[in-house]
Amino acid sequence: MAPDLIGFGRSDKPLDRAAYTVQAHVDWLRQFVAAVGLSGVTLVVQDWGGPLGLGVLNAVPGLARRVVAANTVLHTAEPRLSGRLEWPCHANPDGTVTVAQMLLDYQRLTQELTPFRPSLFVQGATVSDVPDAVLAAYDAPFPDESFCAGPRQLPLLMGLTPGSACAALNRRTMRALEAFDGPFLTAFSDGDPATRGWAEVLQAQVPGAAGRAHLTLANGGHFVQEDCGAQLAAAVVQLVGSTPPA
Repeated sequence: MAPDLIGFGRSDKPLDRAAYTVQAHVDWLRQFVAAVGLSGVTLVVQDWGGPLGLGVLNAVPGLARRVVAANTVLHTAEPRLSGRLEWPCHANPDGTVTVAQMLLDYQRLTQELTPFRPSLFVQGATVSDVPDAVLAAYDAPFPDESFCAGPRQLPLLMGLTPGSACAALNRRTMRALEAFDGPFLTAFSDGDPATRGWAEVLQAQVPGAAGRAHLTLANGGHFVQEDCGAQLAAAVVQLVGSTPPA
């Protein structure tokens, strides 16, 4: 089961960009979890699945029996992240913030690109050639600008400074993960500088990650589900099979 975020896919798309906040997305997902009655699931998160999916894990005790984190980040902008990430994002003792230029360029492109075409970001961040039909499916929910408030706004909400709402939420989530002792597996690709370093941060933070054979998926870009989908699925199946229900 993979719900479309509000503003994306086949979900509703509010026109007002102010409707989209990180907390709103967490609340919407929490309502979805409650409506479907989910508990004890295997939670698989990628990209914004980290801040939002793991944010819901924090908000809904008992939601997940196991977690697989694939190519995701939890930007907290904390000084302790200095030197640990290939694309740095952390506060400095002198009150400045170090942020990778590519993160800022990504934000800029999401605002300047006209017309808005998600397929350009997908193909630009994959190693394999994504089929035209798949790229068209990424673009289909956004036939004109009136549908694009969500994908325009969400990139601006990344927690790139300590005072941002997303960074604050991510810090709460990271503290909650310190108490998660269920099976926690990282499955990051070898070709995604945007998330490189986060697998190790999560492995050190989450008790349930200790002693696991974490995966590095070969020949994968950021969208690991496109480049290494079969490998990622096999890792999820193996984790489920090796850890029976609680």
